Amino acid sequence: MNDILTKLNISKSDKYVSERPMTLAHEYYMKNYSHNIYSHCSPQLYDILTSNMCMNSPVNEFFDRNAETAFDVNKQYTSILYNCDEFGWAVFAPTDEVEPFDGDIETGIYFVNTERGYPLRGSGWYWDGFVNKALDYNIINRRDIIYQLKAMKHLPPDHFQQFIKDIYNNFNDMAKLGVNGLIGLMGQKSQKIKKVYFESNFDVVLNELLNNENDVRLSSILNNNNNINYSDCDDILKI
Repeated sequence: MNDILTKLNISKSDKYVSERPMTLAHEYYMKNYSHNIYSHCSPQLYDILTSNMCMNSPVNEFFDRNAETAFDVNKQYTSILYNCDEFGWAVFAPTDEVEPFDGDIETGIYFVNTERGYPLRGSGWYWDGFVNKALDYNIINRRDIIYQLKAMKHLPPDHFQQFIKDIYNNFNDMAKLGVNGLIGLMGQKSQKIKKVYFESNFDVVLNELLNNENDVRLSSILNNNNNINYSDCDDILKI
């Protein structure tokens, strides 16, 4: 893992020895790419996105019959990040609000009134690309779209492409963990990152224990043979 840290140009102190691939990818993104990827939701938008009426349906194609066999799509998260639809990535602002549908599908989310159970799931909020494809296939018509919540700004469809290339060029067989971890961390309301440090100076250890505002846990990592016991430090990268 040390060669990955070097390749990705992530600075680390001499004592910093721990980071999971998923959080490492997130740290790499935040150090090398724009931070303006997060929406700042109004209470109205937050309630919509966290309600059962908000549908997450990134369907590429619609079919007329029910499937009898299911397939796991290889690198699905990677494909979604790399090949976003024409509407790009919505970045909502606190001033974005629900309005009556104006007839144009742009980057945002739309309330559709329908009894269709497939590929839709009844009335609810659907994302731009899905609504546009449903219109193209005549599954719904514009009269079925009642409300809109358009994003004040959006990222271009290829915004994450170079990041994906960097991860697959440097993470090797851990690239999947890096990509999936980035998506997971961006979707969390909060995150907890464990970092492990080696230190033999008791004064430094005591200072961290007394003065560090974060949650600090002390643990011996040497077994009876004075070898590192990795079972007690499951997040330490063995470098």
